[in-house]
Amino acid sequence: MMEIMDSCNVLLLPSLSEGMPTVVLEAKARGLDIIATDVGAMSELEEHLLQTNDPEQLARSIRKAEMKTPSGLSRDYSWKNIAASTLSVLDVNGEK
Repeated sequence: MMEIMDSCNVLLLPSLSEGMPTVVLEAKARGLDIIATDVGAMSELEEHLLQTNDPEQLARSIRKAEMKTPSGLSRDYSWKNIAASTLSVLDVNGEK
């Protein structure tokens, strides 16, 4: 499941009914943007929520997310890549 989430940019959860969905917490932990409806305890997990039964608002949010994160863009926040990025920033004089 983590491999699937790591290959995504957005979690889309246009629910009519939810409690407090764990999938939102998991997606946020993996760095995904959330597009979800304002049901159940979602307002405790996410600020910007959609109204239920509003397909136009849902479509606008999806298009906005597509423009923000080009398809094929994969976020790789593995420790290996974070360490490499950090070292490249610290390597100011070309020394390691």
